[in-house]
Amino acid sequence: VESREEQFRVLADSIPQMAWMANADGDLFWYNRRWYEYTGTTIDEMRGWGWQAVHDPALLPDIIARYKQSLSSGQPFDMTFPLRGADGNFRSFLTLALPVRDASGKIIRWFGTNTDITESKRAGEALQRAHDELEARVRERTSELAFANNLLRDNEARLAAILNTAADGILTIDEHGKIEWLNPAALTMFGY
Repeated sequence: VESREEQFRVLADSIPQMAWMANADGDLFWYNRRWYEYTGTTIDEMRGWGWQAVHDPALLPDIIARYKQSLSSGQPFDMTFPLRGADGNFRSFLTLALPVRDASGKIIRWFGTNTDITESKRAGEALQRAHDELEARVRERTSELAFANNLLRDNEARLAAILNTAADGILTIDEHGKIEWLNPAALTMFGY
């Protein structure tokens, strides 16, 4: 019979997310296998606040501030940021950490996960670019149509002015031989 701790480790090592645990004060003391595979680190390097080494230094102050705020308030930690892999490249992760409380409600530890959202983020960015491009095309086509419409209206007005001021009688007849339109010269010629 496996111990509960062994069952927990097997479960934690089989999930697709990286997982970790911290003491109530925020010192991390355990990571699952996926964390080490991705980061290429060891427990000795990561213990306590060593996790900072795999974060983007430019974002680290905000991450630490938000983490400490969750530690002091007891509210879940929820943030998206990049983590550096063993290959030196950064990928985006959604990080969630929940407080684990004892029967009296006191926080005894934190349990956290890091879910790789790089591909969904890229897909979202590609979708946004396609949306922006489509909107730009619609604006361009709308502008072209407005220009053509104005040009047509202007040409119709010019043509009407030419036809109405022509000295020759001009008329239009439909397919049944019915007169549809006559210019003023045609009206005069026919005595209307």
